[in-house]
Amino acid sequence: DRENEFMGEKYVRTAGMLCTDPKFWKFLYEDMQILDENEKQATEWLREYLNIKSRAELRTDEKARGLFQKLLKEFQEWNQAN
Repeated sequence: DRENEFMGEKYVRTAGMLCTDPKFWKFLYEDMQILDENEKQATEWLREYLNIKSRAELRTDEKARGLFQKLLKEFQEWNQAN
């Protein structure tokens, strides 16, 4: 269905943008999830956290989408507090 396709693309784009965001790196670093604040570590961590090989899997993987939504909420809350 087209709405699901649209949401899948939105998740993929958001994940890509998130991994380039220095604030997201700091969020992960402060939570001791990554050792260095950079895109490579954020991307690798995100794939491992979501149990996916590629962010493109967010188009169809409902379990990964749920985890990603939870992570986004936590990051937004952290971002507002910092």
